[in-house]
Amino acid sequence: MLKWAGCSLTTPSSRLQRPSRPAFLLTLWMLWLLAAACAPPRPEVIRHGHENEQEQEHEKTSAPSAEEGAEPMQEEPTDAENPDTLLSIDPNGSYFIGTLYENAPFDPTLPDGYCLEDGQRYRGATHRLGRQNLFGLDAIDPSLSFQTVLVRGEVRTPLTDKLVADGPCPPDDSPERQFRSDWMSDEGGYRTTREKLESVSYVWASSVETISLLTIDDPNPQRPRKMRLGAAEEDGPAGQDITLTVQNPLSIELSDLVLLVHYEGGRGKPMPKYEPHHFSLAPGEARAFVVPPGIEETLDEGRLVGWTYAGAHLVCRKGPVRILPSAYFQLPEELGE
Repeated sequence: MLKWAGCSLTTPSSRLQRPSRPAFLLTLWMLWLLAAACAPPRPEVIRHGHENEQEQEHEKTSAPSAEEGAEPMQEEPTDAENPDTLLSIDPNGSYFIGTLYENAPFDPTLPDGYCLEDGQRYRGATHRLGRQNLFGLDAIDPSLSFQTVLVRGEVRTPLTDKLVADGPCPPDDSPERQFRSDWMSDEGGYRTTREKLESVSYVWASSVETISLLTIDDPNPQRPRKMRLGAAEEDGPAGQDITLTVQNPLSIELSDLVLLVHYEGGRGKPMPKYEPHHFSLAPGEARAFVVPPGIEETLDEGRLVGWTYAGAHLVCRKGPVRILPSAYFQLPEELGE
């Protein structure tokens, strides 16, 4: 018995004779057919800006249906597709996914306290999930900082209910500096007002655990802060495409997902630009996006400007599981609540 990639070819049990040349060629042709038939299918990758074309091409090249006389293709489930490996989610519960940050004193993005108009400092949360302050947990493992985590809890308001007086504020002798709004916390930084804090919510959590949701394969470890355009021959290519893979490790569907591919550049000071992708994922399902390392645009006056890839943000705003944006990312107005 000869075996080839899971398929078998049976030979006669009698003594084999040297085959003639036509028989030898026929045998090679049969082995080639068996190898092609048993080869594993290539994974489907959806390229940025060509999702519909990919789906149409897949429909054209798919195997014949059972009605046409061919047996349907069977796919081996991966670990993520096995129900036993999925994280169990209560459809009536309330969960949040995001990056866990440790707050720090006098940090405009991750403040652990606030100096208010009365001259007093008020201590807040030790950690935050995305842009939301996190309370309710007695202790948080330091190794979870900057990790993607799943938190069970609920949103509460206002933040002022959780603040504790912590003595007078130090004098404000720091020089005034420009600061991008998307890098400023929702509280308005560490020097803010009570009125502002009364409009800010927080997450009251009962549990936290790590989770894997978005993986980024970026073959360009170093890139310029801003693309040079119109000089590809002199400066070399902008880089290789980046693969973003989103996988649902939960026991429920994630709907209304938005993957925002983040670019920095434009005219003048670098500013963010986001390319959105809307989709849903069934339990255990994964989807890959291949995106360029840079994009360019011609302005009305004919000037060519460019943006360089700076990261990706996954957001989900509906259902029992909500995915929160990064502390260093502010949802565009068209995607706000």
